[in-house]
Amino acid sequence: MFYVYEVLASYGDLTIYGPFKSLSESKNETTDGRFRGIDGDKTIYTFVEVTSDGQKILGEVTFEDECMVDEGEDLRSEIWKV
Repeated sequence: MFYVYEVLASYGDLTIYGPFKSLSESKNETTDGRFRGIDGDKTIYTFVEVTSDGQKILGEVTFEDECMVDEGEDLRSEIWKV
């Protein structure tokens, strides 16, 4: 099973999405087509796979705070371990 942890950095809020059947489905439901964080604030999505052995972090999509970057700069960055 796959889950996504959404953290709104400025408030420390955590929301967990899932379970999803695949990494592709989890990305499609949470970050695909998104270009900015929630309310323009820094928002971090951590993608995890949960098995009987525990959880494994697969990657992260980060949207930077709109106030902290120059106009026209890409707010989205991705780091994947798979």
